[in-house]
Amino acid sequence: MTRLVLPIAVLALGGFWPVLAGEAERVPAQLAVTAVRGVPDLERLMLEREILRRFEARNCGLRLPRPEEAPVWRIEVALLFWRESEGPGGVPVFDPRSGTYLPGRRRDIETVYSLRVYRSEAAPPPDVPAKQHTLRVHAETKPNASYEPREHASRMLREQLAEEVRSAVCRTVRD
Repeated sequence: MTRLVLPIAVLALGGFWPVLAGEAERVPAQLAVTAVRGVPDLERLMLEREILRRFEARNCGLRLPRPEEAPVWRIEVALLFWRESEGPGGVPVFDPRSGTYLPGRRRDIETVYSLRVYRSEAAPPPDVPAKQHTLRVHAETKPNASYEPREHASRMLREQLAEEVRSAVCRTVRD
């Protein structure tokens, strides 16, 4: 039994070393997601979480700084505008309580954001405005009664925005 445990432990440690080596090669970066008045705070927090998840999933050579460690890169995402609207659209949805079909709904979400990526030692001049980007998504009701267009549109917007930020940051860090 002892002979079997030792090779398994050695194999397990062998798979762990590349993870440690990859972590050492990654550079610390600090992410700040801010929002103007009118942007839901929950959306801002969920967007920050999605951006961090994207950086962990796809390696850009960045990681969060450890305590008492100065970041090499700073990433600033500012949500400047947020508008949600609902209107008719999609397929009618059956309501089991009333036994009738309710009209379909469409949820539109639009946001404007800016992104700055810079090295910590060379902060951009504060008088130079960051380039603004606009993102629009929509979702409509489907035959599934549990499908909520507002939740789906919000998730789609977060995913698209996080992917755009990740892509732009990776390009900047590589250059």
